[in-house]
Amino acid sequence: MFGTELSSKWDMFLQGDVGAGGSNNSWNAQIMFQRKLKSGNRIDLGARVLSVDFDDTLASGESFILDATMTGLMFGFTWD
Repeated sequence: MFGTELSSKWDMFLQGDVGAGGSNNSWNAQIMFQRKLKSGNRIDLGARVLSVDFDDTLASGESFILDATMTGLMFGFTWD
């Protein structure tokens, strides 16, 4: 994870990973912006992309294939 302070009120975080454990390959990337509030709490806003390429043969002999890319927005609140 990489994080940097953009200003006295805003931080930015980048995170990513690549894997091939049980899948052929997968990767994940996200960016998060954090707004610092006067109370010390934070509001988190960001976006994420997750891609998975997986195939296997089930016990029944049928093939199971998952080749998907999912995207979405994130919202959070962090208490100090």
